This record gives sequence, C-alpha cells and structure tokens, in this order.
Amino acid sequence: MRDDLIRLSGEPLPISFTRARRTYTGGKLLEELHGYAEPRDSFYPEEWVGSVVQARGTGRGDEGLSDILLEDGSSVLLKDLIHFAPDLFLGPGHVRRYGENPAMLVKLIDSAERLSVQVHPDRAFARAAFGSEFGKAESWYVLGTRKVSGLDPYLLIGFKPWVTRDLWEDLIESQDISAMLDCLHRVSPAPGDVYRIGGGLPHAIGPGCFLIEIQEPTDYTLRAEMASPHGDPFPEMLIHQGIGRERLLDCFHYDTGTLEETMARCRVAPAVTDSQPGGIRRDLTGPGASEFFSMAGIDVTGQYVCDAGDTYSLLIVLSGTGTLSWSGGSRLLNASSRLFLPFGMRGCTLTNTCGPDAPLRAVLCYPPA
Repeated sequence: MRDDLIRLSGEPLPISFTRARRTYTGGKLLEELHGYAEPRDSFYPEEWVGSVVQARGTGRGDEGLSDILLEDGSSVLLKDLIHFAPDLFLGPGHVRRYGENPAMLVKLIDSAERLSVQVHPDRAFARAAFGSEFGKAESWYVLGTRKVSGLDPYLLIGFKPWVTRDLWEDLIESQDISAMLDCLHRVSPAPGDVYRIGGGLPHAIGPGCFLIEIQEPTDYTLRAEMASPHGDPFPEMLIHQGIGRERLLDCFHYDTGTLEETMARCRVAPAVTDSQPGGIRRDLTGPGASEFFSMAGIDVTGQYVCDAGDTYSLLIVLSGTGTLSWSGGSRLLNASSRLFLPFGMRGCTLTNTCGPDAPLRAVLCYPPA
C-alpha cells in the first residue's frame, strides 16, 4: 500500500469537493460549478482546495481537510498522503523549510451575505498569541459578482483616515455596527480584480462576491462584531479565538488612509509573465507576495506548457474543457477539476479542447517561494 501511495507522487491527483460550515451563507455558484442539479445557498459558502487545515469553531472533527480521490473509488486525506513521502509530494526544498505543511490554503468563496468585520493575525502576532509559524495574510482574485436580494456586491477594506484605536474600541464595546462599517472603505469589485489583504488589515467580504482566496495555512479569524449580520450570536471562541477581547484589539493594525492610499497598498494589477502560441499566464498576486504564496491565471487557447518549478502546486479549472498531460498519461479537465500537482510530477501540458473562442481558464497556486 505504501509503494502504491508513493507512486502517486508522479501524477496529478484529483481533490475532493471539500466544504466547511461558516457563519455566513452562500455557495450557490460553487454548486453550479460542480454540476449540482439544484444549486442553492447555505452555510457552506466555501470550497477548501488542497487543505490540511482543520476548520476552527465548527465542532465537526476533520471538517476542512481535503481528500485525494483514488482510482479505485476510495480516498486518502491529503495530509496523510504527504506524510508517506513529503519530499516527493512537496519538494525537498519546501520540506527543509516547512516540514510536511503545504504552507498555503486555497479557497473558493461565494458570499450571499456580508461576512462579519474581521481581522487576521500577521506572523508576529500569530507567533506570540497562537504559537503559530503562520499568520493569515491572504489575496483575493475576483471571479464574478451577483446581486443578492437587490444589493450590489461590495468589499470593505482598511480604516478611513479618522479612525483611531480608541474609537474602534468604543465601537466594538457598543456594537454600533453602522458606525463600524462606516470606518472602512467600501469598494465595488469586478471580475479580474485582485486585492492583497495583509495581517492586521480590517476587512469584510460583502454579499454577491465570488472569488478565489489564497492564504497562509491557518483559520485564525478575529471579529469586531459579536453576532453575524443575520443576527446569530458568535461564541466567544469565534470572536477572539481564545485570546480575549483586549488582545483582539491588538491584532488590528491602526494604519489609516484615504481610499486611494488604501487601494495603492491593496490593489494588485495582474501582469502577463509568459506568452506561448497556445496560451498566456498572468501573475495574480504581485511583487512581494511570494514570501507567503503566489497565484497565476492561465488562459489556454491551444496548448500551454507549465514549468515544473521547484515545488508542488494546485490547479483549479474555472471554465472550459481540456486535458492535462504529463510524462505518465493524461487527464480530462472541466470546471469542477481541482488537482494537486506533486513535486515529483515535474511539469505538465494543458490543452484546450473547446477551440480558441472558448479558452480553458485555470489558476495555478504555489506555496511560499
């Protein structure tokens, strides 16, 4: 059995449709992608891809952990598979730095309501408060938007110039939600937008946002609100993750700015980094992000050869159909394909089978450089 599992390090590995219960609703667009006959919104608005991170606060055991689907119809947890041969699955350089931790987590998020106003720890705070090597820096790649109950989609990002720690503490204590929301910049997202959300930056995803979130591999979310926007009170653990409300305030960075200044820090302009006759590749996370993760968008009109690199990666297909070919074979691709590409696979070729007018659109996600 061990030899059979190690052999898998040389081929692309399909990942299960992994979902975790959250405090907000959504997920209809995820179910559409995966071919559900009657897609709907629920409290499972997120798909976790290539996850070895257990969802916090759900009380549901291994929820959030990704399974690798095997040819015989069985499955194995990704974290258990990596344990058999971490050098082959993750790459020796990665293992020297991070051990058996993939060092990133990728999610597809489809929100039908606003998420709570929240903040994630930077690495220094995570180390001091949680004993974690990783904080929760993240980047958002907007895939689409929709109106929900007549509301236009929006994002809330960063403190306005007049916000102080004392004011923010007062608003958390009084739970003046409208004043709290007014402290943050409201941004109208569009497909193709990319935003970088560093540790300590206050934010909230609004309703009607469909995006890929690439992040450090933790589930540390600290909240300024004591209840969800639809009125369900949060347990204390979900508010401050067990460190207390005073330390929750310390997690926020009280850097303020105008909307233009905030967007200059947080907005990323995707840039073409490779062009082949059969496809193009765009950097989606921008300079400086590679210490945490990186993400590339690939549009394939014919054939596109993916560089092997020096680590593993995750492939998420967004639209179109095609094939992924490697030295040992080929695999069909469609909009529900999510693949773990082990270090031992050493490169692949993507081929579009729909024709040049319907490109195969995919995203490749990488751990820290």
